[in-house]
Formats: sequence, C-alpha cells, structure tokens
Amino acid sequence: MAEQEILSVQELVKTYPGAASGLFQKEDNRIHAVRSVSFTLKKGETLGLVGESGCGKSTLGKQIAMIEIPDSGSIRYEGHELVGIKPEQKQKIRTDIQMIFQDAYASLNPRKRIYDILSEPLLYHHICSKEEVSGRIVELLGEVGLPEHAAQRYPHEFSGGQRQRICIAKALSLNPKLIVCDEPVSALDVSIQAQILNLLKDLQKKYEVSYLFIAHGLGAVRYISDRIAVMYLGKIVETADSQELFEHPRHPYTKALINASPIADPTRRDEEKAHLEGEIPSAVHIAKGCSFATRCPFASVACRDQDPSMTEEGNGHSYACIHPLGGEV
Repeated sequence: MAEQEILSVQELVKTYPGAASGLFQKEDNRIHAVRSVSFTLKKGETLGLVGESGCGKSTLGKQIAMIEIPDSGSIRYEGHELVGIKPEQKQKIRTDIQMIFQDAYASLNPRKRIYDILSEPLLYHHICSKEEVSGRIVELLGEVGLPEHAAQRYPHEFSGGQRQRICIAKALSLNPKLIVCDEPVSALDVSIQAQILNLLKDLQKKYEVSYLFIAHGLGAVRYISDRIAVMYLGKIVETADSQELFEHPRHPYTKALINASPIADPTRRDEEKAHLEGEIPSAVHIAKGCSFATRCPFASVACRDQDPSMTEEGNGHSYACIHPLGGEV
C-alpha cells in the first residue's frame, strides 16, 4: 500500500443553528456536530469511522465531499486546501472525491432510467464523448455485477442491494481517487452486506481508490478497514490499525462498542461484558472535561475537569483518555 497521504484533516469544526430563542439565534444554542477533528488517509487505504448515531460521522463525510462547508479547520486533498476553495476549482476536485449514501433509492432519480443516471455525470464532466457513453455504461454495470439490460430500467425495479451497486457505479464513473462511503450497507440484509463489501474491496484493489468508510456496525468496519477511528460526540477519541483496535482497545467507549457487537461464537455468548448505558450528552451545551465521563465506569474527578488530548503510543495507536485500558476485550 502506498504510504503517500491523499487526505489530511486538521482541527475541523462544524456547528449548526439550534432551537431559536426569541427573535434571534443565540450563539450558545448552536449544535456542535464536529469538534476539532484531525486525521489522515493514505492512498489506497480504507479508514473506518465508527460511533453511535448522532456523533457527527456523516457531517464529517459531507464536509470532505464538499457537500457542506466547515466553520473552521483544514481539509487538504493531495496537498491542496479544500476549505475556501474557489468555485471554478471545485469541478475537478468533485470528480476525484465521490460519496456513496446509505439510502440508495433516495440517491437515484426515480423518474430516470439507469442509463440516464449514469450518462449525465459522464457527459457533464467530459469523462467521455456521446459516442463513448453507451460502452462506458455497459462497462460500469459489469464492474458492479449488473447486466447490460439494467441500463434501460428504473430504480424501483431493483432490489436494495442492486440499487447500491448502481450508486457505486455512479461514483466510480468519474474515476475518483477517494470515495466517502456513508453507511452504504447498514440498510441491507447481512448476506447482501457481504457482497457489497467484497465488491468495494475488489474495486479498491483494481483502481487503488481510497475509502473513508462510515458505519456504526463494527463487523463491516473491521472487515473492510485498514485503520479505524472511533468518534464520540463530535470528536475522535481513538485511532488504530483495525486488528490492534479490536485486540487492545484503550478508550472505554471503544471497548463498550466492541462489547455491544454480536458474538458469532455461541460458546462465548454468556460471557459477562460491560455495555454502554445512558444517552449521549447534549451536543449544544458541551460539558467541561471528558465528554464520555458521564457514561464511563472508570471516570474520576480529573476526567470531569480535563478534556483529554490525544496520546500517541508510537505504533499508530492514539487515544484521548486519562485512564486508558490495558487489557484485551
């Protein structure tokens, strides 16, 4: 795998207006969706991004895909800054960075045939000429395991898994170097999930594309990811290689997520394991100290007073915790 970075995110912040109070919006009512997030992604690598619903994963993905604009921070793609980029510079970058969404049906225009859905980006971005479009569409459908005649059908005529294959073909049509996968398999049956994950891995190997794979299901993330970043209440609290993270989690939140995952081995299903309790704290009024302290069984007075910074172990494993765990799951 190439070691060159394709993406570098530094101190990214994104807030949204909260509930209005009176005639004017108060600053302290803003929702803190992404709070000073930093990470890197290498060429040909898959970085899994996991966390509970509402932790800011999808918001982060949309900012990288330039669907939303961050409040502050830096997003550097192949060394080029994307935050504040001029409109005329966006077109080339948008062919390089694509996004696959969870709801494949909502991502496809129900009134258009698959041929039209796939041909529009090809022609708009001048990927191929009108004479070459038909051949390119047949090629794309073949890449994702769909027959040639699928081009003449409409989205509602396909199953959920087939629609997601079409969305992958649409993203692939622009020859991207980075694809943000926003929970692309969470709405699918388990057997179909495996097929889509294998397809993504095969396409990555063939085209050397990089993935930011967003999900809340750890099984899929562990299978497809080279590295994993764990996100809680808008912040990344732990990052490590996939195997290292599952075998030696350092943050209590990471371990709780792993414990909450279904166990395939029936002989281990009766094991006593600590699970998450309580709800994620308010994203409007961020409490002092560690955001996980209100749900952490190991929290101390120091945890409630100090917001821990990331600690690097030296093997690519980093975590934000005052009292890190040391044992295996």
